[in-house]
Amino acid sequence: MSNRIAKNIEYGAFLTSVRDCDDEVVSSKLEIPEFQRNYVWKTNNIKDLVDSIDNNQINYYLGNIVIIKKETGGRTKIVDGQQRLVTLSLLAKILVNKTNDSVKQNKLKSLIWADDQCAVFRILFNKENLKNVYENLLLDIQINESNLSDVQVVLWKAFSALKEEVRLIQDIELFIDKLISLEFVVIKSLSDEDAYQLFEGLNSTGLSLSAVELTKNAILGKVKQLNPEKIDEALLIWDSIEKKFEDI
Repeated sequence: MSNRIAKNIEYGAFLTSVRDCDDEVVSSKLEIPEFQRNYVWKTNNIKDLVDSIDNNQINYYLGNIVIIKKETGGRTKIVDGQQRLVTLSLLAKILVNKTNDSVKQNKLKSLIWADDQCAVFRILFNKENLKNVYENLLLDIQINESNLSDVQVVLWKAFSALKEEVRLIQDIELFIDKLISLEFVVIKSLSDEDAYQLFEGLNSTGLSLSAVELTKNAILGKVKQLNPEKIDEALLIWDSIEKKFEDI
């Protein structure tokens, strides 16, 4: 079996296809690993995303997604594409209340939650600080900005920016159809090391990776390869180094 498989697939089908057990790339439940960079999209990235969806036709191509989907099951890891997938899920949440079409409402909800009770999130942040803010936004839980860290504020502000951009959309119903039908090329890898190499090499839609992020990715990928039990320790060391640089 090939270690890497690529497939063109619609956003909705990628997350909600009933063929999750036997399809090569369908991934009903995703996770963002600890070693991934934080959510970093700013207002201009939000505007560019919404405009690109609004100004293009159905089935607009939105770049590559790289995942690690193990044959043994469990959540699929997002290696490249978290900025877009997280933003799209927040956008879907806002749009649920902008249409009276129950079919579309259910389709939008299915992009956010993996169950009918809206209890199982499609995307799971392994970083607790981002997990809390992300899930509170999707659950309509009031958030006090003054209590948020700088990293959390970025996600909170992205949600606010999305609300403003949605307010400017003239044809909401058509926009929802365009959102659900967005297309990606999803690249699945069974190997962590192979997926990290793809992550470094691909120039997909989104923010370019900095030298620091590429270095972090390479180091942590090597740690996982040589001694997976040390990954938590390596993350703590890396975070302490980043904190020292931020302080100066």
